[in-house]
Amino acid sequence: MTTFSHELDLVLTSRGLSWRRLAKLTGYTPGWLIKIKNGAPPSAELARRCDEVLEAGGTLIALTHAQPVRPAQLPAATASFVGRADELLKLDEALRDDGSEALRVVTIEGPPGTGKTALALRLANDVAARFPDGHLYIDLNGFSGDGVPVAPAQALEEFLGALEVPPDEIPARPEGKAALFRSVLAHRRVLVVLDNAVDSRQVQHLLPGGTGCAVVVTSRNRLSGLAVRTHATRVALGPLSSVDSVRLLTTMITGDRADDADALAELSRRCAHVPLALRIAAEHVNNRPGASLRDLAEDLAVVDDDSAVWTVFSWSYRGLDAATARMFRLVSLHPGTLVCVSAAAALTGETHQRAQALLKSLAGMHLVDQAGRDWYRLHDLLRLYGRECSRAEDSAEDRHTAVRRLTEWYLHSAVAANEALAPFRVHVLELPPSAVTTMTFDGPVAATARRALRMCEEIDDLYGQGRKLVTVADVHVALAEYDEALDCVDRSLVVRREVGDRWGEADSLTRRGDILRDAGDTRLGEKAWLAALALYEELADPRAADIRSRLML
Repeated sequence: MTTFSHELDLVLTSRGLSWRRLAKLTGYTPGWLIKIKNGAPPSAELARRCDEVLEAGGTLIALTHAQPVRPAQLPAATASFVGRADELLKLDEALRDDGSEALRVVTIEGPPGTGKTALALRLANDVAARFPDGHLYIDLNGFSGDGVPVAPAQALEEFLGALEVPPDEIPARPEGKAALFRSVLAHRRVLVVLDNAVDSRQVQHLLPGGTGCAVVVTSRNRLSGLAVRTHATRVALGPLSSVDSVRLLTTMITGDRADDADALAELSRRCAHVPLALRIAAEHVNNRPGASLRDLAEDLAVVDDDSAVWTVFSWSYRGLDAATARMFRLVSLHPGTLVCVSAAAALTGETHQRAQALLKSLAGMHLVDQAGRDWYRLHDLLRLYGRECSRAEDSAEDRHTAVRRLTEWYLHSAVAANEALAPFRVHVLELPPSAVTTMTFDGPVAATARRALRMCEEIDDLYGQGRKLVTVADVHVALAEYDEALDCVDRSLVVRREVGDRWGEADSLTRRGDILRDAGDTRLGEKAWLAALALYEELADPRAADIRSRLML
């Protein structure tokens, strides 16, 4: 017997079922299942069907992946990391395997700008060798202004995709996704980093079940519920100590000015010992070789600690040329802290190559961080500052135009994702020609589409939103996620009724009927089609004939 057939036999025995009974439940012939029992490799579909009818929680699906992939998603640790020695020691000890059966969980909590992510990544890279089966990382987008926190189901899909679980094997419901995630990691040693969580509830389904795994969570909020449930080791971060603040400035500032200890101490105090502000201040010093540290510190002497951080941001911003400053202002309008070069190009109307060059300039000033070859991350404090600059310097029309370009880019990218996921479907959504370069899907399509579609939700254009939601629904249908698809179509229906788009309303009702039919609820599907038919007939639209054929009228 193979590992799969042995586990399947154990599950059958525990359920009091025979292999012949399994054949009736799954629709496979007894002869074929006997081959599986005797060692033939199961197909992904057979494993999924057996797991489903036996309610095995993903255990059988997980066993079909004989060569487990080793994900390596950790971003690089900050090169100039300074301080936090006591915290690192405490967290390092907590992640050591002590032979217990408990999952190892640590949390890093604290206000914005204090270096929670930097500490988490330094810790994760330090202990990475203890987890030879891989490292998973996700920014949960918990505190990004008007951004939408990542839903647990979406995070699980990205993790399962990174573990190379085929999309058609991922259950539709969040509980099923969580069960499969735990099953896949049950006998593996994997480190999971959950960055920027909004609360304990957001992360509770993202915890692996294997005792060989460990989890690092960062949040601005106190994760008391998680700590109680998992006995997590907690570290609360505040500003750096005065000594470590000076060390950070000394590490980053070039030339003789780094020798002026008193001036460094004063500058660090004026930056409120906040690591983010200190890094930007150091870069500002390096870019003004003729200015003394004491003069720069004096610039901050007349403001309070909170305003001092904003003043430090302004130093870097004022040093940008016009095109780079415009990129910073407009990219801050992006819904979410993670932005790709193509989306930035759409926002600004620049070419992809030019947008890449401008973002690299911003990264050199520590106003954005590079998160991948074509991806950049904007700290939420800097994002808020950039939006203030945009309100002060860009007209309302310019901001609206930038957001409309981004809406158009996401809409076309969503259509491209839909076609990449399900090229066999009839794609009826017609978009006007566009000059934007859409996101490409030559990698893991589902995860890339999820990222684009998630950020797309925040764009405020009702007509575009109605079309976009229908396209998002098509992606969910292609992945057999009918609950999510129905939610998107119902939201599109509300939006289209709000703006008086009768053709759009009929289209949403048609899609609603199609989704309900695919999900097995023909009665409700026919009800939606009848409503769509009434609208198409009222509008004298020839698509009424298509609805009649669906209803067999």
